[in-house]
Amino acid sequence: MFVFFGQKTIARNNDWQDPITFYNQTSKYSPTYRVLNNLGMAYTDVKQYDSAIETYQKAISIDPLNAVAYHNLANSFRDLDKKDLAVENYEKALALQPDFLFSYNALTQLYLDDKKYNMAIETLERLKTANPTQTDYIDKLIRQIKELIK
Repeated sequence: MFVFFGQKTIARNNDWQDPITFYNQTSKYSPTYRVLNNLGMAYTDVKQYDSAIETYQKAISIDPLNAVAYHNLANSFRDLDKKDLAVENYEKALALQPDFLFSYNALTQLYLDDKKYNMAIETLERLKTANPTQTDYIDKLIRQIKELIK
């Protein structure tokens, strides 16, 4: 029995060689939203964006009401310079979870990078509504952006 379980342990250790191998193997037995989302993040970490996008879309098909996968999908589109698709998916994330700070930050940064300062300000104004505890900080950011416009 010791030899049998020892062999199984060694075989399972091979699945842990890297996150992509681990999550791919795990998804064969448990294709849950979380496993697929983590697999997508592992693909993103090694810049395999097409695989990440496909995997996030599978995660979304399992749990279409989870904002995190839409946000991660948007990040992959952003990294591929498909900004329209990135904006679309950040907005989906925010529609599902209106206080999702990560999507506000990413969307604001995307607009700033493209010098779409008014869009960045609009996004921050929406964040103020969703997260009124940070109003002073957000107002400071908006003032800084307005200084860039001048």
